[in-house]
Amino acid sequence: MPKPETTTPSAPPLPPRGPKYYRMKVEGLDIKRKPLFYQSLSLFSLKCLLNGVLQNRSQLLRDHLTGTITLGQVSALSWIFLNVQTTPTDSESSSKFLSVSEFSCIVPQLLHSLVDSEAISFEHHGPLLRDLGLLPGCWPLFIIPSPLSLPASVLVIRAARNNDDPLCVNIWRGFLSTLEENASNENDHEEDLPVTHLQLLLLVWGSFSDSVRKELLLKCVAAVNKVAEEK
Repeated sequence: MPKPETTTPSAPPLPPRGPKYYRMKVEGLDIKRKPLFYQSLSLFSLKCLLNGVLQNRSQLLRDHLTGTITLGQVSALSWIFLNVQTTPTDSESSSKFLSVSEFSCIVPQLLHSLVDSEAISFEHHGPLLRDLGLLPGCWPLFIIPSPLSLPASVLVIRAARNNDDPLCVNIWRGFLSTLEENASNENDHEEDLPVTHLQLLLLVWGSFSDSVRKELLLKCVAAVNKVAEEK
């Protein structure tokens, strides 16, 4: 006689995970409870990214990172960069927090390497500058030398890659507008223009075509005439 076919009943579906499960997962990663642990973990991750990937001899590994940094990651790194630049490095650290000097050494190097290696795409350069408080349309005259180094990396790499780069041209237009506004301002306080900042702008100027230079020179002449008439 043929043996009767036996079938194994399928297991019932698992119940959906409720809000208690996800609440437990979030509570398990509560940074407020272990700030020193997560700060140390963040610092270790940044060092691994810098030393293990961006400064690795393998070109293939470095190329794999090109354009992979998201806009949210750019904003987060910019926020840390500004904070470590404005906070004194000799500030004492408590038992719950790392000292500022721990991050002030690694974050600027990391951002420079991300820009130079093009891990931060060209499309994210504008948001990066805005996160640093630098708006191309109203470019400031005075920038602290230390934070200036990062915008300098952005502008130099763009000027070397493209003539008449739109972001660089827009920054020059904003610079001239700010220069005109400061010249027209009758207040005693005037914004200084550091030599290093002027050298950076002149370096970018060298990548412009004659037509763009003519446009900017005409804008400069118009600004001088306007300020002279107001005075």
